[in-house]
Amino acid sequence: MNNSIIKKSKRNSSIEVMKIIAMILIVISHSVPIYGDQNSIANMHLGAPTTNMTNLVLVLFRYCGHIGNTMFVVCSSYFLLDSTRSKKEKIMHIVLDTLVISLIHLSIAKILNFNISKDEFDRQIHPMAYGTYWFVSCYLILYIIHPYLNKIINSISKQNLFRINIVLLFFYGIVQYYITDAYYYSGVIGFITIYLCTAFVKKYMKAFSKNVRLNMIIAISALVSHILSILFINVYGLATKLNDNDALFFWNSELNILTLIWGICIFNVFNSKKFYNKIINTISSLTLVFYMIHENSLFSNKLRPEFYEYVFSISNYRIVWVLIQVVAICVLGVIISLIYKYTLQKIVYKIGELLLECLRKIYLKIERKILKKI
Repeated sequence: MNNSIIKKSKRNSSIEVMKIIAMILIVISHSVPIYGDQNSIANMHLGAPTTNMTNLVLVLFRYCGHIGNTMFVVCSSYFLLDSTRSKKEKIMHIVLDTLVISLIHLSIAKILNFNISKDEFDRQIHPMAYGTYWFVSCYLILYIIHPYLNKIINSISKQNLFRINIVLLFFYGIVQYYITDAYYYSGVIGFITIYLCTAFVKKYMKAFSKNVRLNMIIAISALVSHILSILFINVYGLATKLNDNDALFFWNSELNILTLIWGICIFNVFNSKKFYNKIINTISSLTLVFYMIHENSLFSNKLRPEFYEYVFSISNYRIVWVLIQVVAICVLGVIISLIYKYTLQKIVYKIGELLLECLRKIYLKIERKILKKI
């Protein structure tokens, strides 16, 4: 196939590769503990300043999650910017996938006689309301409101869009690092800010977006600067004997400006390459389902502490074991996601479509009666 002639109906596999990489980075992050209370190791805090190089590498691994999140949101934002409406079918699919996968996890945990608290039970029964999968919940909200964001973006001037981005980045990309919980930051605010920044670059920085060499240089510079900043904080913490178990996670957010620069620039690099591969696109289409399958709190809170107990108190090869866990999760996760996609998901979607149509008719009937009486 000629790379320059890819049907519009087919997604550019180069971008799909980026989404797969983003998901792998998220898995890497989830494969490393942060706080002592997440495992039975005696109060081991990876965020504390340290001279242990293995721990420093694991800290960098933990940062991979926010880097992957940013990459994924930038990818989605770029294409949603051309959309004029939210598809009710897609909203329904995400909600149903979240609920069904949570119930499957709950059922398996019951069969295995897991000790399930009431709070955890509620999280599985109401996964969207309780933020069981915070990333999916934030993405869903962004997807629902994106047509309205697009109207704002297209109705204001270049200067005003720039100013909105500056204000959001100042308060949530700078101030929040110095003041805990500053201005009620949330994942949704972070995703919206990434969306608006991506919009500015796409709409008003077209020449820059096409300059692959410049984007690569800036992306690498941002990544290196990010790593150096963490190392600097570590050295500073050791020199001042800083007693802060979370010191090294100072920059750990999707709105870390260096992470945002990396995400946008690396997207421009991937977007410059055009090709199509069915296998890559199929795997990429599993990303949200894969995320739900591998990051359910019922199993992560039960099984990971036992894994960490071995890796962090017995084994001398912590990094190797973490990477083995990543490979195992990715391979098994993709296989299970594929099985779900081609079996249960089809049945769930059919039932969902019937339910959606039923609810639509009921709503319209009620609406007509109310409007007649007004």
